[in-house]
Amino acid sequence: MAGVAVGACAVLAGVGLFAVLSDDDERRESRSPTQNLVASPKAAGAFPRAYSGTWRGALATDEKGWEVQLALPGGADTGSVQYYQNGEIQCTGTVRYVKAGKHELRLDEQTPNCTPNKSGIVRLTAIAKGLRHQWYADQDDLAENAPSYDGTLKKVG
Repeated sequence: MAGVAVGACAVLAGVGLFAVLSDDDERRESRSPTQNLVASPKAAGAFPRAYSGTWRGALATDEKGWEVQLALPGGADTGSVQYYQNGEIQCTGTVRYVKAGKHELRLDEQTPNCTPNKSGIVRLTAIAKGLRHQWYADQDDLAENAPSYDGTLKKVG
């Protein structure tokens, strides 16, 4: 008799589990395809296609011979930056997408091995010759449109 009771419990448990799983499948199928997708961690934005690629150019600074190179992978939100003086790498870091406008891309730059500028704001503006690169030390400089460094970048890759 105990064996029959155990068997009956197992059958009822199996039927109950099937009902729960079937109900879950029906709810999942009734949702729209976009409701089944998990939000992308890059929902804040990604480098627009027009800005994607590797860009390099000279910067107007107090010291001569400075260049910057940006690598902005299409569809990504993080790229790399390298600063050169007289052809030699002086420091490297990362740039992260902040926002994009019709003709402008704004980036947060982190260059921990650069002295004295370990971070800043980069504004890239599309121009006929390529991209205008402006580097700002902080939000106040950006608000006053007072870049510390300015230059024109051409696409090299």
